[in-house]
Amino acid sequence: MFPDDNQLFADAANHTVTFSLLEETYQEFLDLCHANSWNEEEGLQMVFANGVAYLKNEREFSKWSGDDRNADFVRLARYANDRNAMYSVMKFRAFNYLQDMQKLEFNVAGLRGSLAHTEATIDRLRAENEQLKAELAKK
Repeated sequence: MFPDDNQLFADAANHTVTFSLLEETYQEFLDLCHANSWNEEEGLQMVFANGVAYLKNEREFSKWSGDDRNADFVRLARYANDRNAMYSVMKFRAFNYLQDMQKLEFNVAGLRGSLAHTEATIDRLRAENEQLKAELAKK
């Protein structure tokens, strides 16, 4: 039903981008984040993904003559742009969540081993305690 996690993210990797903005632009961005209930990282991902989709598709739109760009087609194309941008952000999040889940699974496996060792130690100490109680009762 769903693709294998390894298959879905075979080519996925995180990339960090750092650049400067005018304070005015940054404040506009923060206002946009606030209006959409995004945290800053989520907002950056949405703005970047939407911007890439917009610029990529505007280049394609510009190839058509005015008659070819009817309103319904443009509306559907913009809708597709929005969905592509959202998919990009969701894929990024899913990739990061999958990595976090794998780390948690490793941690849980380690904790299960530790728990088993602790339970065995408790069982051994209980047996020793009972043995010592029996010896003490004999004296």
